[in-house]
Amino acid sequence: MNILLRLLWTMARSLLAKRIPYLTPNTIALRVLPNDCDPNWHLTNARYLSFCDVAMAALVIRTHFWWRALRNRWRGVIGASQIFYLREIKPLSHCTITSTVLGWDMVYFYVEHRFFVKDQLHTVVWSRLALLHMGQVLPAPQAVRCLGADRSSPPLPDTLLQWRDSLQGAIDQFRGYGVPAAPGADTPSQDRVVMGTMEETTRGRGN
Repeated sequence: MNILLRLLWTMARSLLAKRIPYLTPNTIALRVLPNDCDPNWHLTNARYLSFCDVAMAALVIRTHFWWRALRNRWRGVIGASQIFYLREIKPLSHCTITSTVLGWDMVYFYVEHRFFVKDQLHTVVWSRLALLHMGQVLPAPQAVRCLGADRSSPPLPDTLLQWRDSLQGAIDQFRGYGVPAAPGADTPSQDRVVMGTMEETTRGRGN
């Protein structure tokens, strides 16, 4: 519940704040509460993504992208996220999150969230975001044109491009997985066939 309250509070503050250009970074501040932490007494893994949702809401409201999305009946969905843990974030820390649209490709927008405590970088989160319209993916360049910003994407960092390419390889692999066969069934399930192929490939490399 506390995440919902913080989301609503952040959205309200963003609605009253000055509008910023689409590619301008936006920063919010959140206090890490004890119930945001795990038994290791630091910010738990799931809370990072929840905080990113709050930061993303603030970003799209302050850029007025939210209003365009509502008017055009777009829905933003996260396709993948990558978290880089540099330092742990302790309870009661005053955490600031700076969110930046790094750019886009033919399908996705790429957003970076940086978590700071006392001006020291603690965590970086990359997310790729797709826009859906009437159940179909809206190409990112088309969405940019609809926003009145007829321009190409800024250059994406090489490391992010490598991450994007590795994601596509993983997705292509997982598409072949099926439901495991019932115990005692004679016909192997699709996921067992795929795993068997992977094991054979690994053995072949070992030889």
